[in-house]
Amino acid sequence: LQLRTELALRSGFNVAAARLWAMKPEEQATLLNVERKLDLGGGVVATAVMSEATGRPDINTADADLLRNLFIAAGGSEAAGKNLANAVLDARGTPRDAATAREKPKTVADASKPPGAADENGAAAERPKQRGPAFQTPLQLQTLPGAKVEVINRILPFVGVVSKAGKVNVFSAPAQVLEAVPGLKRNDIAVIQRARATGDAKSETLKAVLERFPEALTAEGSRAFIVRVTLVSGPD
Repeated sequence: LQLRTELALRSGFNVAAARLWAMKPEEQATLLNVERKLDLGGGVVATAVMSEATGRPDINTADADLLRNLFIAAGGSEAAGKNLANAVLDARGTPRDAATAREKPKTVADASKPPGAADENGAAAERPKQRGPAFQTPLQLQTLPGAKVEVINRILPFVGVVSKAGKVNVFSAPAQVLEAVPGLKRNDIAVIQRARATGDAKSETLKAVLERFPEALTAEGSRAFIVRVTLVSGPD
């Protein structure tokens, strides 16, 4: 029975993937918990809940203040949310002070120096270390110091690891994510919601909102999706 169940689930993922690739890019970009019934044959029926993945901020690259706001809101406790956000920043090697997290402008002299070049005193600067992302999956939040399972479980639906540019797709972002974006006001969220309802990614009002948050928001989707398949009936 376990083997038949695993095969049915795999079949469900394959059917859901086929439906995803058959969609137009603008349809894919707006997927947010869209449920589809899947008839897998032989009396086996499943449901697939699909979302475009970059509506959830990437915990490897997201703005520090966005993470704090989101963790506080979703975690249910200001102290727990702040502590978890700080643990994420520590794992990333990002300064906890959001003001210092932004890269300082380089001077002309600095910009002309290759990595590891000697300074004015002849001392060689340390070559920057190359490292991969701190998190391969959001589940790794559970391994952070002081992380509580119940808090992490409340946060997991709102974070991801695939938005490499650190931007949130406004068309597939849960409301909790939009509300956590620093500086995004209720009027801005209303503009986004109207654009989502009409499917108009080129509206001037939406464009004006995106231009104010060029490093945080985008209306472009990706080729990454979150798919949850559940068997409704069969196999016997």
